[in-house]
Amino acid sequence: MAEIDASATISAGPTTLYGVEVVTDGNNNAVVIGYNKTSSDGIGAANKVFEFTVTAANHYGGRNWIPGIRCDTGLYVTVAGTGASAIINNS
Repeated sequence: MAEIDASATISAGPTTLYGVEVVTDGNNNAVVIGYNKTSSDGIGAANKVFEFTVTAANHYGGRNWIPGIRCDTGLYVTVAGTGASAIINNS
């Protein structure tokens, strides 16, 4: 599990994604996108695993997957929005 407030590599190798929780600061929207990649090189629609936009007023949003989503290459997650963060549950 990882908590991030900026874009980051969550896993540099194969992993399974079980959940994503997105938190806002209450004033700004948060956008969190995950890719089946190990870095920002070549990220795009073809390797997008999930995308969440949480409005500022909601403060919180996310999803769990059972069974998890397999990412064979790795997991890279982008975080956008002032005060935004994400909790990534993977193994």
